Amino acid sequence: PAPNTDALGIQKIAIILTKPAGPVKYPVNQLDAVMREVNKYFQEVSYGQTSLQWDVYGWYDTDVAPDQMEHPEKFMEYADKDVDYSKYNIVMSVDQRQFFAGTVGKDYTYTEDGDIYLGLAYGNQKFFPRPEFSSGVAHELAHTFGAGHSGNMSCSSKPIDILSNCTLSEYGDIFDIMGSSNDGHINSIQKDSVGWLAGRVIDVSKSGDYTVSALESMSGPVAIRVPKLKEASTGDYYYLEYRTPRGFDVKGMASQSVKGVQIRIIYGTTQLVDMTPGNY
Repeated sequence: PAPNTDALGIQKIAIILTKPAGPVKYPVNQLDAVMREVNKYFQEVSYGQTSLQWDVYGWYDTDVAPDQMEHPEKFMEYADKDVDYSKYNIVMSVDQRQFFAGTVGKDYTYTEDGDIYLGLAYGNQKFFPRPEFSSGVAHELAHTFGAGHSGNMSCSSKPIDILSNCTLSEYGDIFDIMGSSNDGHINSIQKDSVGWLAGRVIDVSKSGDYTVSALESMSGPVAIRVPKLKEASTGDYYYLEYRTPRGFDVKGMASQSVKGVQIRIIYGTTQLVDMTPGNY
């Protein structure tokens, strides 16, 4: 499929602060610090193609029912009189009663300003006083760009082309912020799908030697896409990349045993193929 382009350019975010009636229990005095770190992350992993701007609205006292906590559009209603949602790409609701989540991609949401094409995310305000929790915010905002979770596929010594041979872990990619890494780069499949790798993926159709730069590099090809031969007609591919300990990949790469090529494939979501079973 053609890459999504919704993630390119400046992403304008309306942050809606809501709470139950009464005093603010968890101040968000570090919210701007968290968002600045998240902006720094996306500028790096997108190679300068995506950046964030945000406005903060609230606090708003709300009486949203417990079974509606995972519907940020319910919280948006309280700010509708103050916010022109047509000026934004993303709305993020922040409330102490919520967890963290985000819609995968953008869709039309009803507001008083009309049906607006928006990505929706929400998060718990307990985490905003601490900038080190910026990875949770980045994870959910990446969902609104179209990125899914990044898993791990372990098949031991069995053929990986037979899914029943393998065990999948939805968050098992230890190198990726969409998996279990605290701040690692989004993998090359996800980056390609949201439009950050235009012209930077080598498509392989025959045997040969191919050269790529590390995934963190600002120029040159950073991934190789190899057709999965048994599934050639379906458009399934293996993606090959390698990483170095720099930028937001410093911690993840410095602490892991896998230093060479990483191989991923899509089974529902992206899966890091475990090429060294038992090592991690």
